[in-house]
Amino acid sequence: TSISQLTSDVIMLKAKLLEMQKMKNSREENYREVIQQYHSTVVKQCSALKDELDEVRVMNESFDNRVVTIDVKLAEIIHGKEEKLQATLIEQYRNMKEEFSKLKSDVDYEIQQQNENLMSKVSELNKTVLKLEKSKQKLGYDYEKKMLHIIQV
Repeated sequence: TSISQLTSDVIMLKAKLLEMQKMKNSREENYREVIQQYHSTVVKQCSALKDELDEVRVMNESFDNRVVTIDVKLAEIIHGKEEKLQATLIEQYRNMKEEFSKLKSDVDYEIQQQNENLMSKVSELNKTVLKLEKSKQKLGYDYEKKMLHIIQV
């Protein structure tokens, strides 16, 4: 009976080992999925930020072109146009320059806020990854501990 008991124990231990291996594989798969989601989120956020930055660059070029156009008109005014028209264009130039400066400040602020937000999310995701790694290590440790206990029993 001791051989049949030992055989039964070995079969039971093998079953428990398979069950623990399945749990380990499941946890590792979940870990990989979380990492993939983290990567996907960061890539999407970086892509969105890049798209916004590209839009701002296009707007910046447009404003630069408008400023150049106004500069040319001012040069024409300086070379003989009416003083009233000159004053009007100078005022438009200043207004557009102020508008551009304000828009640039607003865009820079928004980009900075989004960057800080992304950095915060990346930090949170890194903390989560560390927790998952610690959890994985603990599960491995617990698994080994249970296996040693099962083997000793």
